[in-house]
Amino acid sequence: MMAHSRDGLVEQLRALFARGQESASAVVAWLRGPEGIGKSTLAEKAAQGLSVRRVQLFPTDIDVPFSGALELCAQLGIDPPADNFAPALLHALEEAGPVTILIDDAQWLDTSSAHELWQVVRRFRRLPVSLIVTSVDASNPLLDGLGLLLRDPERGAIVTLEPFTSEAARDFIHEELGLTLTAAPLQDLMEVTGGYPVMLDAFTRMVRAAGRSLSIDAQLRKLASASAPGSAVPAYAHQTLNQSSESSRAALLAIAVAGSLTGEELAATLSRRGYLSDERSSLLRTGLVDSWADHGLKARHELARRAVIDQANWEEIRATHRALAQTLVGIRALEHEAASTDNPQEFLATLVGALVEAYAQRDYHVAFRLAKIGARLDQGWARQLLLVTLRMGHPAYLARFTETFENLPPSITRTAALAIISSEANPTESLRRLQSMGWETIEDPEDLMIVAHAALHIVAQGILLASSSLAALTSGFAGLPALLRQRSAAAHHPDLAIELLIGAVAVELVINSLFAPHLPTEQRIGTLRAMLGEAATNPVIAVMAPVLQAGLGALLANAGELDAAADLLQEITLQNAAALELHASCVATQLAFLDGRWDAAHEVADGQLGISLDALLPNHWQQSFAVAALVPACRDERATAQNYLGWQDASQMSTMADAYRRYTLAWAAVAGNENPQDVAGWLDDVWGSDLLSYTGGQHTGVLRVRAHLQAGDRAAAMRAREDVAALAYAEPVLAYLLAHCDALLNSSVEAFARAADLLQQHLQESPNAGLRLYRAVLAEDHAAWCLASQRPATAQLSSLMGEALSMLSTCGATAWQQRLDAQAIQLLPAQRIPDSSQREKLLASLTSREREIAMLVADGMSNREVAERLFVTVRTAEYHVHNALTKLGMKSRVELRRALSPE
Repeated sequence: MMAHSRDGLVEQLRALFARGQESASAVVAWLRGPEGIGKSTLAEKAAQGLSVRRVQLFPTDIDVPFSGALELCAQLGIDPPADNFAPALLHALEEAGPVTILIDDAQWLDTSSAHELWQVVRRFRRLPVSLIVTSVDASNPLLDGLGLLLRDPERGAIVTLEPFTSEAARDFIHEELGLTLTAAPLQDLMEVTGGYPVMLDAFTRMVRAAGRSLSIDAQLRKLASASAPGSAVPAYAHQTLNQSSESSRAALLAIAVAGSLTGEELAATLSRRGYLSDERSSLLRTGLVDSWADHGLKARHELARRAVIDQANWEEIRATHRALAQTLVGIRALEHEAASTDNPQEFLATLVGALVEAYAQRDYHVAFRLAKIGARLDQGWARQLLLVTLRMGHPAYLARFTETFENLPPSITRTAALAIISSEANPTESLRRLQSMGWETIEDPEDLMIVAHAALHIVAQGILLASSSLAALTSGFAGLPALLRQRSAAAHHPDLAIELLIGAVAVELVINSLFAPHLPTEQRIGTLRAMLGEAATNPVIAVMAPVLQAGLGALLANAGELDAAADLLQEITLQNAAALELHASCVATQLAFLDGRWDAAHEVADGQLGISLDALLPNHWQQSFAVAALVPACRDERATAQNYLGWQDASQMSTMADAYRRYTLAWAAVAGNENPQDVAGWLDDVWGSDLLSYTGGQHTGVLRVRAHLQAGDRAAAMRAREDVAALAYAEPVLAYLLAHCDALLNSSVEAFARAADLLQQHLQESPNAGLRLYRAVLAEDHAAWCLASQRPATAQLSSLMGEALSMLSTCGATAWQQRLDAQAIQLLPAQRIPDSSQREKLLASLTSREREIAMLVADGMSNREVAERLFVTVRTAEYHVHNALTKLGMKSRVELRRALSPE
């Protein structure tokens, strides 16, 4: 929605909240736009009459871990948990009944709070909660998540606010001052205020203060000519401060510098500056501050805060910082002390002690804030800022300090930081820049850790973006693990020794094994198996065992050892390795999907989607959505599949997400019998890229050959078969894949029989994870050939079709199942239809609901039609059909239809 009439928009938002309360479900309104556009005022008007809990954020909050989550806990009257805020907040919202949460200026949420609040928003759909979020155009886990969530209009709305038009500004002035402006002064007003409500508000205060000594038109022209465009707030702040007492001026400056102060903090700060505290009401009347918790005050708006600071001289600001440093405690005090210290080196010595203590407590968030303070005073602290950011696992934070690193002299810190910052756009160039440092000669162990962290991050970005030249560059870091181990043995501090050793394991895993396609697969697998053996005897490396298992599982799956891979990927919960967990979960989803365990596949993919949205940057989300769409797309749940895939550009093939998207689309087309040319094109894209060895899609070579033949391009099908033959893939999986391709290319009973035998051999050797879904592919292909050539079905095909139909029923692949059903009816010998008494005996073993649904199936209804008739979900209908088949000892709907048909 674009906001032009604020009154009309208020009514729309109120209607949205009323709808949510009536349906006892959560609705979300996200009001976004630039500073001063009136987001907070609009939110407050829309929420009038509701039970509101308001979370007001400030720029300083962005570096205070969990500050936003803690504030929401306080607003809901609950004790904050030690960690994992989301369950506690969800429970509190459930207990609170109808409630409205207003998160103001959400762009200043710290990352930890943004993660926690996104988890809450993602899960509170069935609670009577109205959520209002205001923000400028920014990115954090909550705001990025809302952008996806609100694609569904049932969940709420995104409201993009625009400045007032001339007509709206004229109405505003008339309402505030009782004046009607003519064209010329109205034009001056728009030039000065830009139509921004906060500017217009400041302008009306200036007019009131000036009085009517001049005509209104002349006064507005005078004020406009004295002000630069968009300067109404600074002009008003200047006028207000000039007319204020010294104590009021000091109070306004203290609030602006601190962002917010309680009443006690403000009084103490003013006392240290030699002033008495003004009446709170007189400060509120200035329009530059607003009420805050505990009878305190806060800057009314960021524009007003900056305007007040801009009007003060450096001595006033420094004196204010000094007073705040003496009043406040902890990190807040240190931040103000840094801004006012006369002896930076002495202060930095104090900061070093605080940093050592933060590291001893493993409190990386506090260490980050300390390093940030130090970097403002001394360039040398930029190294600590880089290190702690990497240790926190938040390299994206570095972009906020680009200028700091650019201003450094040439150094390892500068090169590594700028390489990481630029890696999202060009990982290959970033890795080349990192290599150019000559890391082999680095003596300092912390500098070496910086290189290791940077290399891991850049390679992860490169794999995500499918950078074609990245593989050759990663080989240049082959010796880094050995050097890290050497430095670990000589490290002077045990914590650093452990960090270096774990870094060596991580680099070996990611760069020299998992994402090193230039090395033979067996060599990479052997490296990881050796590392797992070392983890069994070394307690330091043992903490990396789950990560190593996940990496080995992914490699085994890509090598065709599906059963062994499934064993290693059964439970994927990797602490502080979210990107690797995403990769492993994608592989685990595919293994379960191919094994015919679609519910399990969907559960893994849906769980990983939640983890990605909570823990990874948005450029990783597309991959999670593409994999989560796999089962819904194949079940013809089009709305869900489209919601997951619709926001991703389908025209390019440049990322892992693009590859997984094409796999999902290809399988959905196979399940739905859609255009084979599309399937061929999607799979050609993946097979022609560098991504095949990362995604484990080698088995789709059969689908690619099949699609080209169905599209009438035999030459392309032959080339696709050659690509399959060139795979380094485990036997007998590769033997089956080639046999299936050959059966399609050289159709004969013997060719299809060989493919079926090899598939069965593979499945016998892979009881936990195999290509069971290809039973349906092979059965359909063999049946289609029999029908086209007018050949009878063999006993082997009959058995294969029965197994495939049973599996598709369990999977919920309704369209595919019905298509195979139709082939079976034409090919399989007719069975004797039992009489009515026999039918009743069969039905007697079923529950009343199963009996009802079984009879509808006998009438030829699909699962979707059954669901619509009985007002149940498709999944419920599928569940009962599966139970009925199991109880009756039948393998397919064909048998059920024949057994229960009255004729």
